[in-house]
Amino acid sequence: MKKISFLLLIVSVFVSCSKNNPTDEEHPQNKNCKTLSFVQLIGEGPQGTYYEETSTFYYDSQNRVSKIEKKYKNTIKFGRFTYESNTIKYSEDDLDVIYTLNNKGLIINTLRKNPYNTNEPQVNYSYNSSNQLALITSEDDNYFYGPTKTTRELIYENGNLVKIVGTTSLLNEPKTLKGTFTETFTFTKFKAPLYNSAYLELFENASSVDDSENLLYSLGYFGITSKNMVESMTPPINNTDNKTRYYDSKADQSGNVIEVIPNSSDIYKYNYQCE
Repeated sequence: MKKISFLLLIVSVFVSCSKNNPTDEEHPQNKNCKTLSFVQLIGEGPQGTYYEETSTFYYDSQNRVSKIEKKYKNTIKFGRFTYESNTIKYSEDDLDVIYTLNNKGLIINTLRKNPYNTNEPQVNYSYNSSNQLALITSEDDNYFYGPTKTTRELIYENGNLVKIVGTTSLLNEPKTLKGTFTETFTFTKFKAPLYNSAYLELFENASSVDDSENLLYSLGYFGITSKNMVESMTPPINNTDNKTRYYDSKADQSGNVIEVIPNSSDIYKYNYQCE
């Protein structure tokens, strides 16, 4: 699992269908609900207190997220989305991302531009016949190892992503060296908060204000999402922390997750607006 900064981004976003959005059946959640804000209580501060970080979401006339505001102490950061016919553009202070869509409105390519990192890789995505994200491929010029290629195959059962099988290849070696890794998941009976992708670590290069890849995944732009809330994740055996991680979650009467405790100290809370 990535550092806690990655998990700051676990957010549930519920949207109604529009002509520019993926079809309704790709959204297992209540389409009449959307998230207004997400609050993370981070660790324990002095005398048992928590450090609080709040993400607030703003919507356009088609009920698509147009702006993210993240506030921590006296610092406020913004991320903005622009929706076009076959692209989605995301921007913040030092980052621009262009997402290219196929004729089904699904993202097939991500191009990131960062003035402080000229080696940002392009990432390609492909889908299975059920419109589920099936393969993620990226090539990078690693500072230590030279050109590398990483592929991640996604395997589903009963509408949930249960396994990721990954391969990393070092391309500069006389004989291409390959390493493999596997991650496995279990799920609860609760409906998935759409930011399950943050728990599942689907987007390793996400580094924006609120990880724009995860937000677009939640909106269905990376295909049909897992239908249930993650209960546990077992990382690759060679991970620095290879213990199975469990996620304690609470849901309202409609089955919408309202609180997640991903470890012994942090707490995530969701603020919905439902019609």
